[in-house]
Amino acid sequence: MTLASDSDLRLNIEPTKLLHSINDRIRKLLELPDILKVVVEELRLFLTTDRVMVYKFHADNNGQVIAESINENKLPSLLNLNFPADDIPAHARELFVQSRIRSIVNVDTGQIAQNPVNVNGIGASQRSVDPCHAEYLTAMGVQFSIVVPILYYDQLWGLLVSHHSQPLAISNVEVDTVQTVADLLAVVIAYITPLQELKQTQTQLIQTEKMSSLGQLVAGIAHEINNPVNFIYGNINHVHQYVDDILGILDLYQQNCSTDIPEVIERAEEVDLNFIVEDLPKMLSSIKLGTDRIRQIVLSLRNFSRLDQAEIKPVNIHEGIDSTLVILQHRLKAKPESPAICIIKEYGDLPLVECYAGQINQVFMNVLSNAIDALGEQRESKQNTIIISTNISQFSDNRPSVLISIADNGCGMPEHVIKKIFDPFFTTKEVGQGTGLGLSISYQIIVDKHSGTFKCKSQPGEGTEFLIEIPVRVKSAEC
Repeated sequence: MTLASDSDLRLNIEPTKLLHSINDRIRKLLELPDILKVVVEELRLFLTTDRVMVYKFHADNNGQVIAESINENKLPSLLNLNFPADDIPAHARELFVQSRIRSIVNVDTGQIAQNPVNVNGIGASQRSVDPCHAEYLTAMGVQFSIVVPILYYDQLWGLLVSHHSQPLAISNVEVDTVQTVADLLAVVIAYITPLQELKQTQTQLIQTEKMSSLGQLVAGIAHEINNPVNFIYGNINHVHQYVDDILGILDLYQQNCSTDIPEVIERAEEVDLNFIVEDLPKMLSSIKLGTDRIRQIVLSLRNFSRLDQAEIKPVNIHEGIDSTLVILQHRLKAKPESPAICIIKEYGDLPLVECYAGQINQVFMNVLSNAIDALGEQRESKQNTIIISTNISQFSDNRPSVLISIADNGCGMPEHVIKKIFDPFFTTKEVGQGTGLGLSISYQIIVDKHSGTFKCKSQPGEGTEFLIEIPVRVKSAEC
């Protein structure tokens, strides 16, 4: 019987320890970003390389680095960077779909791994290093590279990549281990993805129910308030005219008739007739202004929910923002525990925007409510301010868009909070004060429903800015 050498034993034991460590750490994790973070950290320690990352393909074949463990002293971070589809040629993508591995141990010399074989018995994809690819890696400071595909139901989901700033030998066992980790990720993705889709469906159902309930509430309020208000509004002008007529007759009577009747003089002094004559028209004018204000609030409620605009229609974005501000007016006023919030509008000259008006207004409500909450938590004695600005812009493919910025001068947020701000059920508020759905729903409305972008910029002590960009016209209207 031939005994295994110490090096063979180490190569067998170390991969087993790696997989056990990964399994132990991800066992209780349900969020894919957290799982990917563990995997890239553990794998980089195992390979002793300068970078391990997960690259995910989007539907348009563009890609993004969504997880990374890196030695920042050796290589620059690529985390969250987007890469165009042509960075990975079609023929390379086809080989990845076949579970082929791309492994380069020395970029400068063009040396590839010697007969690396993956767990499926399929050899590496390249016979030599493509000069363009070598130039690309050299520009990034990379001398060693191994790329293993991650397949999700026979579809190329992404790539598990390791880079090193120096040439590095790699054994077949190590290549097999990277492949095993990639296969483990594929299993995890197959398990996590349905959960995420279920969570997204639940979020959408909650949002649909929420908007439906809001619509019914607003319709009921609008109906109940509109009837009596319209009655008052329709008669106030007549009452004003009647009072003017009566006061005119009273004035004529005082000018042409005796005013020295004791009972009349006594009664006039008792009710302060001169004050009534002066104040009554002012009172009626105030009533008219109040009625106008109620009608405006009801109109704002209708505009906010857009009960009559459930489909995509051209919309005045500024009207939606203003209507939302009217509804939130009571939260902007000064209170014993917090000063008033100043709203600064920097509106650009926007065209009508084709969108689901009620949903867009829901986004404005969520973002503005969060800004008000953030300012309420501020302990500094300074003017609380929210700046709302709008401008014409365009996407990278030159489609015209509108850009809406909502920025507050609150306490801001750290980076680890910003990364989770759009996750369903994530909230920084105390239990019972927030569901963690507002910004997640808003993200779906902007990105999924309107093909736009929704970003958050913030630093502790620097306030927070939300950037909402949506196309002026929906794609279906452009075709």
